[in-house]
Amino acid sequence: MACRRGFKRTKTNMWGLIRNPIYCGKIFIPKYKDEESRLVTGQHEPLISEGLFYNVQDILDGKSRIYRPKIQTVAEFPLRGFIVCPFCDKKLQGSKCKGRHKHYYYYHCDAQCKFRINSEVANKMFIDELKKYEPIPEVKKLYSSILYETHRELADNAGVQKRRLLEQIKDYELRLSKARDLLLSSKIEADDYKMMKEDYNLRITNLERELSSIVKDKHSIESLLVKGVDNLIKLNETYINRNLSDARSLIGLVYPENFTIRENKIQTARVNKIIESIYLINSELRHKKTGQKMIFIFCPVE
Repeated sequence: MACRRGFKRTKTNMWGLIRNPIYCGKIFIPKYKDEESRLVTGQHEPLISEGLFYNVQDILDGKSRIYRPKIQTVAEFPLRGFIVCPFCDKKLQGSKCKGRHKHYYYYHCDAQCKFRINSEVANKMFIDELKKYEPIPEVKKLYSSILYETHRELADNAGVQKRRLLEQIKDYELRLSKARDLLLSSKIEADDYKMMKEDYNLRITNLERELSSIVKDKHSIESLLVKGVDNLIKLNETYINRNLSDARSLIGLVYPENFTIRENKIQTARVNKIIESIYLINSELRHKKTGQKMIFIFCPVE
């Protein structure tokens, strides 16, 4: 993709570029005599955040979260890559068969298993399943309030965490300064100081890395909440009206793990926690709505 956009250099050069910390405002100082190599903050303006840089390094090192691979598919098979066989747990493939008057599309397993299901039937079943997770419109304000309060708590927690990390960094810098004084006064050996310096610098680097990953943006999210809850309330319509790529992204958000169709029902090991909570709230509210009325008697306080 980079070459198609005009990148003229080699793969090795590309690898070096995405490993270079200069883009996040850091400069690598190589080892010199007794001084160990280290990263220092440069005077230039960074092009990317430290958090983004370290996230890329985690991906290159294989330490990031595992994402679903991108699967090429067509509009008739939006569930391809997500749906598995109910008998052997293999991912179902998609293919079309030519009938007398038109083509028919099927999700199917391999030749030995022979399981298959009409794609139109499976797709409709999935859309109907999404309706279970739509929030009840009457409690739209409740969902918005809960999400807003949760966001505010997370933002406050981020501030507390940031202060804690800054205090830890300051503590290790103070320890390093004391170790340097001990070395100058000949109270510790140079080798001991070197080990302490390497350990403290590593701890400081890790803390700074963690600090850079904390979200700093505390902008208002009211407009995002309104749009997001509206999309949740019309979850199946959102799925139908989106393009294939967005629809498949929505599938992955609702179902973090693969699902199957058994006895004309969608079954999965795990659903997104937020979506699952909405389903439980809806079930509880509908139960209250059809249950017996509760009579409250208020007594005046003397």
